[in-house]
Amino acid sequence: MTVADLVRRNGTDPAIRDRPFLLFDDFVLTHAEYYRESCRWAQMLLSRQPRHAPFHLGVLLDNLPEYLLALGGAALAGATVVGINNTQRGDNLARDIVH
Repeated sequence: MTVADLVRRNGTDPAIRDRPFLLFDDFVLTHAEYYRESCRWAQMLLSRQPRHAPFHLGVLLDNLPEYLLALGGAALAGATVVGINNTQRGDNLARDIVH
């Protein structure tokens, strides 16, 4: 089972979909809401997918709910997530992004 399979299953299974997926401060996101938002991210990513290259997604986000949405969207879109280290600067950051 892939991450995309789990996101789909948990977002649509009546026994799971209304349970909390994410608790962040006062913010609560259910599995169904996570699935819907991940689908939205996947659609956006697929609209920007390179035609003749592996589908990699560089993610430079803090550890916030949006990071999980990017991960879920990438999984549903078939992309590989590459975390970009926000402590890098200059040539090192450029190398990480290009790589």
